Amino acid sequence: MISLEKAIFSDLETIEVIQRKSFKMWYEKYYDESNPYLETRASIEEKFNRPMSTYYLIQDGDQVIGYLRMQTNIEETEIWLAIVAVLPEYQ
Repeated sequence: MISLEKAIFSDLETIEVIQRKSFKMWYEKYYDESNPYLETRASIEEKFNRPMSTYYLIQDGDQVIGYLRMQTNIEETEIWLAIVAVLPEYQ
């Protein structure tokens, strides 16, 4: 069963690995310098620490297969999906 679990700071390494694996094929195809494949750990950490940003791990049973980041506006009246990354073998 697919479920979401709110990520904690110690999940950053997992998030980084999933992001690289998820976006690698798109980077190798288009060589787009804005591709999340190239995002640094520091950049991911900065986004993780934003007060209006929340990361969730996507799990299939007890296996982490991806993550997503939700972003809200200051008034907390709007929310949007900032990024979704799913391991290639689960796409």
